[in-house]
Amino acid sequence: MSNLLAVVPVRGMRGGKTRLSAMFDEEERVALTGAMLRTVLDALSGAVGVAGVGVVTPDSAVALAFPALEDRVELVRQPPDAVGLNQALNVGRAWALERGATAMLALSADLPLLTPTDVEAFVAASAPLVFAPDRHGCGTNAVLLRLDGPYAPAANAFTFGFGERSFPRHLAEADRLGLPVAVVKTNGTAFDLDFPDDWAMLPVDLRRQLLRSPQISAEATLCRA
Repeated sequence: MSNLLAVVPVRGMRGGKTRLSAMFDEEERVALTGAMLRTVLDALSGAVGVAGVGVVTPDSAVALAFPALEDRVELVRQPPDAVGLNQALNVGRAWALERGATAMLALSADLPLLTPTDVEAFVAASAPLVFAPDRHGCGTNAVLLRLDGPYAPAANAFTFGFGERSFPRHLAEADRLGLPVAVVKTNGTAFDLDFPDDWAMLPVDLRRQLLRSPQISAEATLCRA
């Protein structure tokens, strides 16, 4: 029986999305970070086949973003000596293995279009290692590791390489370990929100929903003066 657990790393509620700082102040970016995290957690909670979710973070305030999902979502503490996104995913893999996971889905927290259907399409791929690249084909927005079966040792040895141009780096790591790979592209997994141009591409109604704040203009597409 499959026991797939999802891991969502979150650095914290503050200090993120700095590439949007010319458009939104810190409080607005905090609201946006929380809204996107809720979107991702809602998609995971609604997806068939996901048994549970661990949000790996050094910031306990992140739990405020998902109070209604506490029965499905666990806050996993990222220790001070495990700094950064890749270390957060190592913490998440250990958490998943401790709970008997047969597969681990690592998912970015800034996917505003993600739906349960996107998640289900991604986890349906049967390869030992599955990637969801961003829409530019440079970054990686999701990784699925099969932690049981003949490729389990290699999956457990897989080194996360998130950062600039992570997708080709992840492909190279899979090749090094001899792990067969599937690449799944859906609208929800491919679209992450980092730059003003990304914001401009979102439907106006979704911008309003994400912001949930009357002082922020959902029409904003250009940098503020």
